[in-house]
Amino acid sequence: MPTCDISELSTCSVEAIVNSYDNAVRYTDRFLAMTIEFLGRHAATHDTALLYVSDHGESLGEKGLFLHGMPYPIAPDVQTRVPMVMWLSDGFRSSRGIDEACLRARAERPATHDNVFHTVLGLLDVETSVRDRSLDMTDDCRLDRAVQDDRPSPAAWQAEPDLLDSAGVGPAHLEQTRLTRSRATLVLGDPEAVGETMDSVRRRTGG
Repeated sequence: MPTCDISELSTCSVEAIVNSYDNAVRYTDRFLAMTIEFLGRHAATHDTALLYVSDHGESLGEKGLFLHGMPYPIAPDVQTRVPMVMWLSDGFRSSRGIDEACLRARAERPATHDNVFHTVLGLLDVETSVRDRSLDMTDDCRLDRAVQDDRPSPAAWQAEPDLLDSAGVGPAHLEQTRLTRSRATLVLGDPEAVGETMDSVRRRTGG
């Protein structure tokens, strides 16, 4: 199948551009599945978690538009609606008293990039005046705090960058991206569900 491998999209067919985008989605799906599998292997000794959200979607020729960058008030949904994936190990949920059923119900409601910062602070139990609990997607799903055990928190992974890099998921393999305000589709589930959901979001919205 043809792909568009150059930056000059005007020289590529729409089919090639769409194929290239689909390939990128499949690669992201594989990377997320590998990361979740890696975190799962270490869940017996560490409280592990993953939160992923795309920074933007893409226009793939709809209404003559390509890529992204339209002003937010007039940007089409395919540029602003993106997938968000959250995976928490059993130990992580237990140590933080997070009700899984409640969190799955929360996934049915809209979320935005505004939620990411405050949710990460909440997941890591960071107490700060800048945290807005109303924007923490897990805050309403907290049970009574479970007794803390001696397993390292996710922050402890910072001391093991070589271990992460050797698995292909460490800082050397991650590209930092600037988040932009967008709507997100939150997904909770096993690694096999991630690809299906991302493909579904791509078909519906292009994000």
